[in-house]
Formats: sequence, structure tokens, C-alpha cells
Amino acid sequence: MNVNGKHNSAIKPPGEYLQIIGTRYVNLKDDSEGDEIIFYLYSIADHKIIETHNLGQVALYPAAAMDDKNQKIYYSGSNNKLFDNLFVYDIKSGKSEQITNDKMLFNDLLFVKEKLLGTIAPQGKTVLQPAIIDPVHHDIRYYNQSDDDTWFHSFSYSPMTNKLLCLTCSDKEMRSPKVREETFIRPKKILLMNPDFSEANVIYETDAFEIRQTRQIDKDHILMITNDSMISSGNRRIQILTISSGKLAPFYVEGLLESQSIHPGYDEEHLYILGRNSHNQFSLYDYNIKTKKLDDLLAGYSFPEGHKTIVDFTLFVYETQ
Repeated sequence: MNVNGKHNSAIKPPGEYLQIIGTRYVNLKDDSEGDEIIFYLYSIADHKIIETHNLGQVALYPAAAMDDKNQKIYYSGSNNKLFDNLFVYDIKSGKSEQITNDKMLFNDLLFVKEKLLGTIAPQGKTVLQPAIIDPVHHDIRYYNQSDDDTWFHSFSYSPMTNKLLCLTCSDKEMRSPKVREETFIRPKKILLMNPDFSEANVIYETDAFEIRQTRQIDKDHILMITNDSMISSGNRRIQILTISSGKLAPFYVEGLLESQSIHPGYDEEHLYILGRNSHNQFSLYDYNIKTKKLDDLLAGYSFPEGHKTIVDFTLFVYETQ
């Protein structure tokens, strides 16, 4: 079954789009033959999915980012069901090419000012590290090649600050008796750094609760998805951090039961949320911060046969070339 929806991006209007990463079963019914990545492009202005692309199989974790200027999608893929490599999918031809030959794990892929960035654990490494990827020469430059202790759990970019927002923890601390047997909380640090990986500054750290994801909503505020500990049975909640004061407060989303992933709109009015609403419906939502209205962006959408789940999403702005 071909799920690819080919469109001419030259006529795509400028504006905000959501890149949605989903998976479906290769055999269309269960995991016995593995999963493949389906890439959905959602137009916020049109309130609908305007492109779908079947990228191919993935072994570990699906990540993808669109290079709209060159009509390509870079993604974590696999040709052996054991580990992943970096692949590139050509939207015009519908063909994929493997561009690394390693045993890799990817967690994030995103374009920042036409540069491909990601968090990657290459062969021989334990932790995910930020990296700048040269898609032409296939070179990868890591934030700290020698560091095999610092995990980067959340990795995003804010155009308003021109900074990368990162959530880190120590692998050694994570495996300590205190964490494994007592607190079940990984001590986390939130840091900001430039897109070229210079000037990394820690702005907040805690071991009082578990932080799952961070996103910058404006110059002085960061949203974070948290829960009490790694083994907590309670729903994940959103908190808001004021950077200048270090103060934390709950961030309530009316009608939301639990969030898995979030991304603030660049207008500071909308918050896009992957999660479950008060009716336990898992979907991608748009929360209007001013009106406090929660809308299901995928209501009525028919996913392709064999659809498994939505894994994550990112927000990007398309500008005319």
C-alpha cells in the first residue's frame, strides 16, 4: 500500500507547519515484521495534513526532519531491524539513500538555519549527544566527542532567542544506588547554547522530580513535562519555569489529561500537544492559551492501514525561497 502523497512544495504558502512522526506495522497488523516511519506534514493555516511520506523501516527510535528547500527528508532508518543509520528520502523521486554506515541511535533531528542537527549515539557510545550533520559530505560533528556520560534527553531550538534548549543528565548518576534504589529521579540540568554548540550555560537544575521534556515559550519562560519519578504511575504534567527567578508553577491545560510532547507556537498564543484529553483520547491537540480551548487537530483523519501510533512532532516555519 502506497501512502505517499506527493505535492509541489514550490506552491506551499509560507507559514507554520507541524512535522508529525508516526509509525505503522510493516505487515499492517503487528510488530512481528517491524515498524516503518510515516512522515505527515500538517498545515496550521489549512488545519489539515497536506503531505504523507512512507520513509521505510526503523529499528530503534523514529526521528525525521524535512529539508523543504531541497525537497528531502532526513530520518533514522534501518536495513537490518537491529540498529539505525541516517537515511535521506527524496520527495520528488520517492527514493531513499543510506548516508551513514554505523550502529546508531537517534532521538531528535531538526533543521536550524538550513543546518541539520540531531541527538545521536554512535557505535561504541552510551549516551545521546548533540551533533551537526553535513548532509552533503556525510560528516558528523559532535558537541563533545569524548563525553560518554552526559545524556541529552530533550533538544529543541527557539527562533526568538536563537538558542538550543537542552535537557541533560549524567549516566553515572542515573545508575547510582541513590537513583536506582531510593529516589528513582535522574538529576537533570537545563541549559541553553548557541546553534554552533558554543556558550553552553546551565539555567536550572533539580533532583526533586523527573523532567521528560523542555520547550521555550518566550524569552523568560520554559515549559517542561514532568512527573514525580521514573516509576510514578501518575499522569505527566506541564510546569512553567521563570528563568529570571528560577520559580516553578503548574501550567494548566483545560481538557488535557496527560502530555507526551509539546511545542509552543511562535505567536506565544498556541501550544501544540501530543497527549491524551480528558476523554483519554490520544491525539495531537492545539491549545489556545488565551481562550483556553483545546482542539483535536487530527479529528476525522483516516490514518493509513496498519497505523500504529504517533511518536512525536516538531514545529517549523516555511519561508518562500
